[in-house]
Amino acid sequence: MNKKSIPQRSGRLLAIEDRGSHVLCLCDCNTERLVLRHNFRAGISRSCGCLRRDTLRANPPRGSKMLHKHPLYGVWGSIKRRCYSESCRDYARYGGRGIVMSDDWRVSFEAFLADMGDRPGGAQIDRIDNSGPYSKENCRWSSPRENSNNRRNTIVVDGEPLAMMARRLGVPYATALWRHHHGRAIGG
Repeated sequence: MNKKSIPQRSGRLLAIEDRGSHVLCLCDCNTERLVLRHNFRAGISRSCGCLRRDTLRANPPRGSKMLHKHPLYGVWGSIKRRCYSESCRDYARYGGRGIVMSDDWRVSFEAFLADMGDRPGGAQIDRIDNSGPYSKENCRWSSPRENSNNRRNTIVVDGEPLAMMARRLGVPYATALWRHHHGRAIGG
């Protein structure tokens, strides 16, 4: 490689092959990376990405404690978007009809995590009262089936969701729904 055309090293990257507009480099961590020649020459590209990872591990952003990597961080963020972001596709069904997060959950993922604990396998967050807020008192982890039986549009017959009643009686849901709408016995 011609030393005049590009420097041999930029940070953790060692130039091993000039490929015109790009330079093939070997990082100190033994990862090969193709980088733009201009970025290599200007010192913009200084590693394969390991430098940023190492820097963040050594100096996490203040107060973050890397919580954004917690498996429930996305659940918390989704709740917050549904309640407060008018650009969210589900906003009309949540924030648009007055559903909010408790103040401590809205401002702190740590508070949400402390109140809800770890999510059992396959569970979903469920509001006990669908018109109530996302809060410690009104939320629980439930199975997808339990969650779907706790919707505003769930038909309840004698205190039991119609879908559960149909399953219990061995009747197809469509049949149970037709019988319900026509005033007929569900199980007969």
